[in-house]
Amino acid sequence: MTAQEGGTETTGFVLRRGVERRRLIGLDHFGGLLVLIVASVVLSPLLNKSEVGGAIAGTLAGLVLVGSYVAAGVSRRVTAVVTVVAVLAVSASVAGTLAVSGTDTPDWVFALTTVMLAASPFVVLRRILQHAEVTLATVGGALCAYLLVGVAFSAVYLTIDAFYPGSFSTGIEGAATYFSFVTLTTLGYGDITAVSELARSLAILEAVMGQVLLVTLVARFVSTLGQKKSVPGEARRIAMAHEPPAAGPEAEAAVTRPDAPPTD
Repeated sequence: MTAQEGGTETTGFVLRRGVERRRLIGLDHFGGLLVLIVASVVLSPLLNKSEVGGAIAGTLAGLVLVGSYVAAGVSRRVTAVVTVVAVLAVSASVAGTLAVSGTDTPDWVFALTTVMLAASPFVVLRRILQHAEVTLATVGGALCAYLLVGVAFSAVYLTIDAFYPGSFSTGIEGAATYFSFVTLTTLGYGDITAVSELARSLAILEAVMGQVLLVTLVARFVSTLGQKKSVPGEARRIAMAHEPPAAGPEAEAAVTRPDAPPTD
């Protein structure tokens, strides 16, 4: 759905109330995205205990995926592709819950969903780094990017466990989100551990990314809330715009020869 904002048509989730349309998630609406991510992360361990709950958790994950690209303001074509892949993945998950034969999620859909989820934190980071001023939306976007790292790695761990069984000490299906955020926050309870070299390398990468994002980016945006960010080359462009126009050849000659007689 689309809505007009400042003469520019933007894409987002909208809610009709009479003739009024309120956008729930749109460009830079990271507050709504943050609520979706928190709901997905917190409810996932509870919902995955049943098949119906697993379908609901998959639906929430699909909304998080699409919402991150919408809030980051990517092109309509990319958003449409992400939406189609998310709908296919969620539909296959729901059909599997209803015990419909032959409805396993195709490998290419599963792989594309994982890749798109893995790209979502960087898509959001790219958008908030373009903000000229650090606002609440900027801080919310930074928090979304941090949490999306955990969501993305949970999908990566599921993919690894599906293609390389035994990569973790116990079956990670239904507990991927839990393991991912325990790793992201460096809690390290030890009830689930990475066994294979690939799983261990990715766990290290996630822990490092989480600390870098939290300690540097999020902390920086919070401390500079309300301040304008310096844009590379902006000061030079402003200075050049206020420079006087270059003098012509005759003026230069007069400057170099002040005693020259005036010309008629």
